[in-house]
Amino acid sequence: MRLWKSPSDNLIRRAVFALLAAVLMAMAAKVVQAQSLARVGVSVQIQGVNALSGHIRQSLPAHLMRELRESDVQGYPPGARLVVIVNEVYLSHDGGMPFGRTRFGMSMPDSIGGLMEVQDARGRVLYARTMLVASPADSGGPGFGPYNESRRVEALMAAMAQWAVRYARR
Repeated sequence: MRLWKSPSDNLIRRAVFALLAAVLMAMAAKVVQAQSLARVGVSVQIQGVNALSGHIRQSLPAHLMRELRESDVQGYPPGARLVVIVNEVYLSHDGGMPFGRTRFGMSMPDSIGGLMEVQDARGRVLYARTMLVASPADSGGPGFGPYNESRRVEALMAAMAQWAVRYARR
């Protein structure tokens, strides 16, 4: 057992306590962020889109949650829900053309349209906005393949989720 303490022992002890405090503060910040994310629910409704409705209903909530996780959701009231209603999907016939061009000129973009609402815990609409989001027809990759359409729809849903979360922040 030592009867004396050196100054370096005191510095090491202070450094360990400072590091421990920093780790605890970072963990507390993560808990606060997780609690604010838990306050925002996501709902997707499909109206008038038949062929792609299953794919959209399955994938769009994941895109929305990813965007909510990466953005600031502090302005949402407790129990809020972000509701996206999809009522139109248009896939251009020019999909897969290189550089978005056809021999007749520029190709038409793919698009997805609908409505975005922020609702409180009671279901009352706090904010609503119509949406029409477009992406290039070649977003599914070059050429025509078996998975080209699904990649194009995924690109549309990712863009719609990004804009819905951006609009919801007002």
